[in-house]
Amino acid sequence: ERAAEIRSTIIAWLECDECSEGELEAVVKLGQAAVPTLAASLREGPSPARREQLRRHLEESHARLKDRSRTSAAVYVQRYTENLEGLYRVRAARALSLIGGPVARQALEDAQRQPYRDDVKQSIEAALARLGKP
Repeated sequence: ERAAEIRSTIIAWLECDECSEGELEAVVKLGQAAVPTLAASLREGPSPARREQLRRHLEESHARLKDRSRTSAAVYVQRYTENLEGLYRVRAARALSLIGGPVARQALEDAQRQPYRDDVKQSIEAALARLGKP
């Protein structure tokens, strides 16, 4: 039950639109209990189930826009999926830096060596800078 609550709190932060209801603060309040899930989100992005849900939604959206869309459904889905992956990673990095600790630092250092897109790399670097020197 506690694990489900932690996951739900983290997902609320990773996917909020305006993020004006204390989503980040709720994750930080979880402390070290949130670090494994945040580290996994940083490493892997959205879950396979969330990716599939997004893919279906995007394909339906593209079908509705097909007369106005200049991109193929595959490109449309890929672009928005990559954006969601980036959002998860950027927000996970931020939360990890605010929680801190050796496991959070290690997750950020491991992520720093990955070939992520530039906005994610910059967020990881900023997160490590917020943590300071070990």
